[in-house]
Amino acid sequence: LYDWAPHSIGIALFLLQSLPKNIKFKRSVSVNNGEVWFLEMTFGDFTKVLIKCGNGFEKKKRDVSVTVKDRENPLHFNLSSQFLDHGTTESLGKEMLDMRPPMEVLLTEFHEGVKNQVLSSHYSLKIAFEVTKIMNLITTAEGFGLSEVIGNEHAL
Repeated sequence: LYDWAPHSIGIALFLLQSLPKNIKFKRSVSVNNGEVWFLEMTFGDFTKVLIKCGNGFEKKKRDVSVTVKDRENPLHFNLSSQFLDHGTTESLGKEMLDMRPPMEVLLTEFHEGVKNQVLSSHYSLKIAFEVTKIMNLITTAEGFGLSEVIGNEHAL
């Protein structure tokens, strides 16, 4: 789970700017003895994020689906897209979209925080800590045979 889920969970936290109130999960072993994790995170009353990750697929996948209130079909993000892997910025009208890999952004922010002695103000670092807490909750609960945990829903 720690190898495959952090990026997808982090994207969900970033997009929704809150923590999930409920997380359902299931781990299975695939035909090739790899693991496949299914995560369903509920944010508020109407938003669900579905994450399927692991090393038990025939080929690498990086997909996230978000279901929001009043939408019949979920929003689907293919995180393997070549669009996400080129350059450092993309113009989006008047705004610039940072296209650096998330780990590069996190490490740069962390380095700047250490240098300037202000670690607590970095949003990416807050997300990284929350992702770690979520994965710890899931793996601890799974170790006890549970398939669901109640989160601590609040804004990031």
